Amino acid sequence: MPVVEKNEEELMAKANASLDIVRHWLASKSLTLAPEKTESVLRTRKRKMGPIKFEIMGLENCPKNYIKYLGVWMDKKYDFQQTSHQDDG
Repeated sequence: MPVVEKNEEELMAKANASLDIVRHWLASKSLTLAPEKTESVLRTRKRKMGPIKFEIMGLENCPKNYIKYLGVWMDKKYDFQQTSHQDDG
């Protein structure tokens, strides 16, 4: 779920509000979100960002440098280059 903002505080607030909307939608479909399994990658241009934390159902989520999603490694540049990331499975 992409969220775009110019500063860290607004980014975290908008992302948390969007995550809450997703959680409510899932609940309306009798589904639940597993916050302990939720991962995020912060995509930025060349600008350095301060510390970013999202909150999902009371648990903090800090963006990672890369994640594996549906078998594809994605990093903060979204360049999809082959890397030396370890494959758990």
